[in-house]
Amino acid sequence: MKTLVIAVICATLASWSWSQIPDGAAKPGIIVEQEGGKTIAHLTLPGTKVRDYTKPSFIIEKSGDTLLAYPTVVRTSVRDFAKDPITFDTQKNAVTSPSLPQVKRPEARMPLPSLGSVSTPSFEHPALPRVGATPPQVNGSSTLGAIRVNPYSPNSLANPYGAGSPYKPDGLMNPYSAYGSPYSPKSWKNPYATDTPRLVDQSGNYRGKFSANPYDPDSVSNPYGRFGNRYSPDSIKNPYGAGNPYSTTPVYVVKPDR
Repeated sequence: MKTLVIAVICATLASWSWSQIPDGAAKPGIIVEQEGGKTIAHLTLPGTKVRDYTKPSFIIEKSGDTLLAYPTVVRTSVRDFAKDPITFDTQKNAVTSPSLPQVKRPEARMPLPSLGSVSTPSFEHPALPRVGATPPQVNGSSTLGAIRVNPYSPNSLANPYGAGSPYKPDGLMNPYSAYGSPYSPKSWKNPYATDTPRLVDQSGNYRGKFSANPYDPDSVSNPYGRFGNRYSPDSIKNPYGAGNPYSTTPVYVVKPDR
């Protein structure tokens, strides 16, 4: 049953992608993999079985009778909280929200009080970071890339010609590098590694380990840890905390301090 439902969701993702391609053109496919205990669906290049790194992947999770396909940040396995998931009801065998590109997020979740009855403190808004600005150096560590930045920035992990290049010697997307190999003790893709790259924001605040290890206390993949729990204010998975999808503060991936 699980295999059947995943197949249906994959078909839904393919249909969503195919709807954007003219009739007669080659269509993309779907690759389903297990990464760090998570089921990930990747879109392929049209007419091939090669993963398309310019498109987001989807994290497939089960919640009761519903399966959810969460879009990820391009070229990573980190959920993109700016996009809503596709849902599939296993009881009704029906997709309930297939039109992912058309979903609009509400601007406010509760009525705002009258300013006449509320005292508003004064504060200075921080300056917005420049695209391609020099990332912080943390304890002498060098930067491997960044998320939540302009995808054309050389520091962006979404840039296949910059930090996201699969040929970069120390690249996170290079399956043969120390930080991208699924077998390296320093790689974010190794679910057993503990000495993985760190996440640090523009202000130098530590945001946990960029890791697929679900048991490391500091891992962003630990749903019960400080940096992986979606309810923790310090977690990049909390859309109302450090993971606010509307924040313009870059988060950098830096080499371990050791």
